[in-house]
Amino acid sequence: MTAAQTSSKIESDDMSLAKVFSEFYYVPDYQREYVWGDVAAKRKSDETDEVERFLEDIYTEFQQNDESEYFIGTFVVTENPKVNSFELVDGQQRLTTSFVTLCALRDLLSDEEHKAPHQLDNMVFTSRIVKRKDKYVEEKSAKLTLQYKDAAGVLEHIVSDDADSLVPKSGARSAQNIYKAYNTARSFLTENCEDRNALMAFYFYFTNKVKIIRVTTPTLQKALQIFETINDRGVGLDAMDLLKNLMFMKATPEEFSKLRDDWEVLTKTLFQCGEKPMRFLRYFLLADFASNNRIKEGEVYRWFQDHPEATGHEDDPMGFVITLVEAAKNYSGFKRGIGPNGEANIYLQNLANLGGASMRQHLILLLAARRLPEEQFSQFSDFVERLMFVWYMNDTQTRDTEPKIVEICKALRVSNMAEQDYQAFEDALVKDHIEPFSKGFSQQMMNTSADGMRKYRLKYLLAKITQFVEQEAKGVTDTNKTLYHFTSRDFEIEHILPQSLKVEAVEEFLKNDSDDDAADYIQMLGNLLLIDKTRNIIASNEPYSAKIASYNETDTILSQYMARTPPVGTNDRISRTHATHLEVYETWTPKDMKRRQKMMTRLAHKIWDVPLAGDIPDWEYEE
Repeated sequence: MTAAQTSSKIESDDMSLAKVFSEFYYVPDYQREYVWGDVAAKRKSDETDEVERFLEDIYTEFQQNDESEYFIGTFVVTENPKVNSFELVDGQQRLTTSFVTLCALRDLLSDEEHKAPHQLDNMVFTSRIVKRKDKYVEEKSAKLTLQYKDAAGVLEHIVSDDADSLVPKSGARSAQNIYKAYNTARSFLTENCEDRNALMAFYFYFTNKVKIIRVTTPTLQKALQIFETINDRGVGLDAMDLLKNLMFMKATPEEFSKLRDDWEVLTKTLFQCGEKPMRFLRYFLLADFASNNRIKEGEVYRWFQDHPEATGHEDDPMGFVITLVEAAKNYSGFKRGIGPNGEANIYLQNLANLGGASMRQHLILLLAARRLPEEQFSQFSDFVERLMFVWYMNDTQTRDTEPKIVEICKALRVSNMAEQDYQAFEDALVKDHIEPFSKGFSQQMMNTSADGMRKYRLKYLLAKITQFVEQEAKGVTDTNKTLYHFTSRDFEIEHILPQSLKVEAVEEFLKNDSDDDAADYIQMLGNLLLIDKTRNIIASNEPYSAKIASYNETDTILSQYMARTPPVGTNDRISRTHATHLEVYETWTPKDMKRRQKMMTRLAHKIWDVPLAGDIPDWEYEE
């Protein structure tokens, strides 16, 4: 071991890669996986991955002046005399990439006529004396080993010159990324170094002129503190690394293994549900701890540092990480329509239909409510669906809704909310956050058109109205209890006045209103109907009078009884539903369309439980 390893001081050494890899290093099992070159983690705007950029930058400097030095950063290690190695705390990405590049150089410089330089061989692996079962033995060891399980032995294959036989096909992302990094390095060197002499020149430059600073600390805790200091102000570090490091600083060494496993579950859960870790952490803070919404994504780590008493992560890091993991699992489930009880939740499924992939604010509210009893969580999910639709219809901006969301979250932090307390709580929410939007909701519904709404959201709106009428007329059945039946490909949006504006259809629609423009009405909500695909094809572009027969044969009440009333006495529930909520349209004119738009607005107030504030306004076309 070096003098740095026996000192109680922090040592800093400016080293060439040749000097770095004259000693042994290992990445402990609590470290994060190797992520450079990970396609899933790259920004979409990037044309090259981190490994290729790393090599291109070095090669460019080499071409310009092969005598100039090139600095690639800093790495932090701590001494571990028991295994005669340095434990790598920070800098794994750069050091692993440098190491697999050395392996690629060794393999390219070895052929039937030549052997790789002896010095290069020694930088990849060499013999050392190790203690095995109270005996000291000599064994060949790689200069860099990875102890975390996601490495899946890939580096050992590369070191043993067996990379060609290893093609990781499943499992660990890290193994895939390391194998890809090796191939990237090998391809880069082959393309840029045309012969052995060029390879030797780059090898000399890479090992002697590329410089890196090694910071060596006497203890792991000190290394973790330095890691925090180096990276706290940095940009580009993996979103969860600083917080993970903080947890390791507060945990005991005996807890490291459990902490590592739990953290792996956390990161994989977020990765699999397609969520950015920092956004999740921010939402988690807004849901459970924040007093306002002023915490930005870049300030999340600093918030944890400044509020240890709120989260308890200093006193009980393991307990805090368990809370994070549980919250991430709930969060992932919410995005998939699954409640905290692990079962499908129709309101969460509806929110997915309403928001698509872009709407996320509701997840803050759901995180805050995740500890509610099952029945109350279901009620609250229903409220959240209503709230998000009302806010959407009123075009409420995120800057205005997020402070309201945090206020609701603060109220939700009351533990063991009794049933009667919850109902009073929700009634207050409706009064504060839905009733003020009532008039605007009416106006927006009266002006809703297909032109102003994404198709998936328009289908959600029509599906909700269709489903409501079905459930009122037939009760809740296996067919109509979820929106899926109505949002599936079996149903399509029918334009009652057809989009083609065939002469016969336009003449029938306008009748004596020759000054009106039929095109103004085509995309309006009142002109839209959700019907099964087959009937939509049959209805085609015909005038309304010709479509009626096709509508009569559909399976949904909203279309089946659009032009007629249900047979009196055949089904009293259907008749009552029609009389209470629906109207008959024997003709289809601008006046009928406006009347139907108002009918659907009235239904929307009922469906989303938005109290009416006065009369529903009339619709007038606006440019």
